[in-house]
Amino acid sequence: MNKRAKELYDQLEKATTIDEKVYIYRNLSFEFLNNDLDRCADVIQELMELATSADHQLGIVEAHNALGRLSFKRNKLDEALTHFEKALSLANAQTHSETVAHILLAIGMVNFNLGKLDNAENYVGKALSAAAPQHKGYEPFKATCYGHLGNVMLYKGRLNDAESYYEQAVELLEKHPENRGPLASTKGSLAFVLVKKQQYNEAIDVLLSCLKDFKAISHKLGEAQTLINIAHCYNQLKDRGEAIKYLQMAQKLSKTLNNKATDTQLYNGFGE
Repeated sequence: MNKRAKELYDQLEKATTIDEKVYIYRNLSFEFLNNDLDRCADVIQELMELATSADHQLGIVEAHNALGRLSFKRNKLDEALTHFEKALSLANAQTHSETVAHILLAIGMVNFNLGKLDNAENYVGKALSAAAPQHKGYEPFKATCYGHLGNVMLYKGRLNDAESYYEQAVELLEKHPENRGPLASTKGSLAFVLVKKQQYNEAIDVLLSCLKDFKAISHKLGEAQTLINIAHCYNQLKDRGEAIKYLQMAQKLSKTLNNKATDTQLYNGFGE
């Protein structure tokens, strides 16, 4: 158990109200979601039992939400959808608009992964409409919605729409330095669209900005992949000198990594 999980359990022992306990169980489920799925399932079960026994409707919503996230993590997408839809029904009854917005986004993401692009677009659009300025993390949440809409448009082949959504996401994320990682990833997606449109100079500008973001958070793998993609753009522009320069920078950085995908891209010469 990591330090953060121990701190949360300490808080749980001291908690005196149902609201406090629900909030702590929710955070524990997030904490274990990336490193111990069985423990995560146990925590969610405890949350569900606590909320059900106290008829704490928002707690039950959070439990179904957590079960949806866990099922999604386990790639049980239909099961995830069932839990999220149950959470949405209960949250709507409680008129808890912030929770509703997040659940709508989650349902959109599940539909995207199921290949149901129209449904995904519909639910993410609803999540965007449900978001309100008074909600915590309003702008980063909107940026997340724009990013997912960009993904949907990209898969639909609507490149201009994808570009527009990614640009809106970047504009919002740039206001929040704490979101440097998502910002870099979104810029990478924007650059990918520009490459698909064969706008290589514009893509290079975005990728150079993306590179600065990855460097700022010491994300070496992101740096290496971005360098490869810059090299690819220069290669398409027939500027072999610049292409080789960035490829060599990527090769130098890759020696500190152990990533087969990056190694394969370097071996092949340029990233796609």
